[in-house]
Amino acid sequence: MARGIYRHLPTEGGPATVTVAYDKAEMVLPEATYRERGYEPPFEELPIRKQPGEE
Repeated sequence: MARGIYRHLPTEGGPATVTVAYDKAEMVLPEATYRERGYEPPFEELPIRKQPGEE
């Protein structure tokens, strides 16, 4: 099953996102989708990773 790796803070009015690792790939999902699908670990426990260009 897929597993959350880290989260990104919202930017420019968009939603917070989560990078999810699958067997051989990664995908970025909106926070709401991550929660709806019940991925682990819980969103609040994921480390925050800054997007390129963020301070």
